[in-house]
Parts: sequence; structure tokens; C-alpha cells
Amino acid sequence: MNTTSHLYSRGSAFQYKNKRMTADLVRKALDYSQTVLSKHNRKAGDTVHEHSTRVYQILKNNNVQDEITLSAAILHPIYEYSKDTKVVRELFGEEVAQIVRNYNLLSRSNVDQDTPKAFNEAFIMQAYINMAKDIRTLVIRIADRKDNLDTVFAFEKEKRIEVANKALNLYAPLAKIAGFSKISIGLEDESFKLLNPSEYYKIEQDLILNSEKYHKALTEVSALIKSLLRESNIESHISQRIKSRYGIYKKSLRGPVRDKLGLRVVVNTIEQCYAAESLLKNLFDTYEDLRDDYISKPRPSGYRSIHNTLKVEKGVDMEVQIRTHEMHQYSEFGPASHLIYKLGDKGATSLAYEKFKNYTKENELWYKELSFWKVRSGTAESFNHKAPFSKNVYAFTPKGDIVELPKGASLVDFAYSVHSSLGDKCVGGHVNQKYVSLNYLIQDGDYVEIKTTNKVNANRDWLKFAITKRAKEHIRKNLLRNLVKK
Repeated sequence: MNTTSHLYSRGSAFQYKNKRMTADLVRKALDYSQTVLSKHNRKAGDTVHEHSTRVYQILKNNNVQDEITLSAAILHPIYEYSKDTKVVRELFGEEVAQIVRNYNLLSRSNVDQDTPKAFNEAFIMQAYINMAKDIRTLVIRIADRKDNLDTVFAFEKEKRIEVANKALNLYAPLAKIAGFSKISIGLEDESFKLLNPSEYYKIEQDLILNSEKYHKALTEVSALIKSLLRESNIESHISQRIKSRYGIYKKSLRGPVRDKLGLRVVVNTIEQCYAAESLLKNLFDTYEDLRDDYISKPRPSGYRSIHNTLKVEKGVDMEVQIRTHEMHQYSEFGPASHLIYKLGDKGATSLAYEKFKNYTKENELWYKELSFWKVRSGTAESFNHKAPFSKNVYAFTPKGDIVELPKGASLVDFAYSVHSSLGDKCVGGHVNQKYVSLNYLIQDGDYVEIKTTNKVNANRDWLKFAITKRAKEHIRKNLLRNLVKK
């Protein structure tokens, strides 16, 4: 065992086979990170150790309690600076080592280097999640990108814009999917500030100038509604917020923004939802054109709630959402999550939406369960933290388009999925700049360039490794054509 490994070996204190996890594991990871990563500096002027500690803190502040995840977060950049993967496995166990390995592969994938403006929204998130292989790897990547965005001032303007675009178009939606709404809002607002500073500061100035008025309105209206509902024997839970800068900006693109403030009223029954709304209408004028009753007519996602906007006072309007506890639970954690509905800002029209929706029918807890992990709690063993799209692989054309294929698909399957003539005439290809044969099995994140000749090359041998219906049909058509010619 080398010096570093010996220094951090604590004997039987960590019995990984039994998966004993204590706060000592995190402390040990912090110590190891200090020794290995504090020697390396980042462009922002801090050390890699300081960065990895902040990534850990971001997850912890967002209620991640799983010691394996937190330890892997601290160690996530370790393989860039220490090639001895055996040491990490010996010191922290196979599970931590595997998450860190997955992270290393994910961080080096070409998906992250794509220009977000040109990305294929239908598959990009599935591809990224699939390459993460484990939601724990994914959330560490999200926290890492959040910290990078916070320290982006160290880069030139062009690089800052690139980082902001990725954060806004890829990582903010992924953070929503994983259930980290605060991180998602932070990514959106910081990206918005970099990409459109004039509009950002216009909204920021309004929120600062009216901060006292807005907070006072939220506090007073919340207390008033709570009191009146109690008098009507309606138990309620009320939460309040000032909407995010980017959220306000997106609304402004559709017209004047009348509801920068938001209240959510959660009650016990559907009857109480309508009773609460009636009470609010007696107290305040409302914008009937902004009212939506998603209880009687649920959204395509299954989301249910009453939405209305109150005229609280001159210059202060407030959106109110009213729902039952069951609706709130289903909306926040279930397969009808409005987070899915907002995916890519295309909602239920998104191809990605259907895939996420279908997956959540099988595993309803995938989106947010990570935020509430207890250390190997009773339900943790039945919780599937593996990627939801493990039946498929996602690879890229030279133009950056994403191709979705079943796992086990070959280079021939890839060629036919792009175009039938490309499949017919292919002879091999370059995958990640290395030449491969036609029976090469496509892996997640591969960049594939098909090599062709001027003649049709499809033959019977291709049927031995082609697995997609499209490829097999075209190969058989060519074989039949050849028979007719003879």
C-alpha cells in the first residue's frame, strides 16, 4: 500500500461489505481530498479541494443525506489528479469508487461539449442521464456545474457565455428532473445574468426597490388567508415566494407580468379547494383571464390545482395555487410532476416528456427521492437509483444529432438509423476518432462517423450483428434484390 493509502487506512472502522455508513466516511473523504487535491489550482484561483468541498456543501444544503453520495461528491475530481483508482476503492469502498468512475466518464463525454442552442431536445437529457448510469453521479455533476457557474468570472467572455448556455439549457432542466428546484433556479438566474445582463438587472432593480412592499404583501396575505380558513374550519398549509428573475423574464416574453409573487395553499379536500378560492374572491379582485382550473380539467401530465391571480394592491398582484395534499404530493413527487411538464419548456409536446412519464410509472420516486435519502433507510433498498434509460444507448452524428438505439446495437444499426443509403453503403466507421468495424457495439456518448463506398455493401453476414428492425428490413431488401438480379 502506498503512503497516501496507508495514511487514510483506518482498519475495521469502515466495513464496506456490510455497507456501514457513518459521518466518518465523509470526514475521511474530506481528509483525502485535502491531501490529494489541495495541491492543484483552478483558473478561479481556488484549489480543486476547495471546489470539491463546495460541491459537497451544495448537495448537503439541498438535503442530500446519503453518505455514499456526499463522499463521492467530495472525491468527484480525484481521477483527474490521481490515476490510482485502487486506492479510492480500498479506502472508500466499491460503491463510492464506481460513482466517481462514472463521474469521470461523464465529465469527459462529448455531450457536455455540445453547443446547447443546437442540441436535439428530444434525446439530450436521456443521453446525459444514461451516461451518468446512476442518479447519484448525475446530481454530483449538477452541483459541480453550479459551482463552476458561480466561479465563471475567471474565464474570458466567450467561455462565460458558453458555460452559461450549458447551465441554462442542460443543467437547469436536469436539476429540475432530479428534484433540486433551488439549484435549478440558481442556475437559471446566474445564466440569465450572464446572457442578458440588461434584462436581468432591470428585473433585479424592481425586486430590490419593491422588496419591502413585496415581502409585506406576502406575509400579510398569507396570515390573513390562514386566519380566515381556520375560522371556516379549513386546515391549510401556505407557502410563499417571490418568483425567480428568469421566471419573471420568461413570462414577460408572453406579455405584461402581473404576478411576480406566489402563494400556494394546500388543503385536505377538493371541496375545500373551491371553498378557499371562493373566500379569496370575496377578499380580492382577480384576473379571470388568468384563472385555470386544473382540478376539473387536469393538464396532460395529470397535474391538478386551481390557479388564480389576486389584485392585492396597486402594483402588487399575486398568483395563488390551491390544491389538496394528495395533489401536491402527486405534483411534486409522482409521475405527473410539473417538473416533467416543464421539461425543455415544451411541456407535453416534448418527445422527452413521454419517455420520462413512462419511466415514472415504474419508479415514481426517481425524481426526488435522492433529496430525502436516509442512510440506508428501510425503503432505500427498493429505490432504483440507476438510469431510467438503460435499455437504450445514445450516440452522436458528426453534426451533433443524437441517435437513440437499443443496447447492443451495432455500427450498421447506427448507419441505417441515420439514412437507409448510408446503411447500404457503409464499410466501417470512426468512433471517437478511432476506426471500428461494422460489428462494433455502440456505447453511450459515442461520436460516430460512417465510412461508405459508392456501391451497396449490405450482405447476409450483417444480419448476425444488426438488431434493429429498420436495419434488418433494409438488409433483407438488398439480399432479395440481389437474388432477383441473378
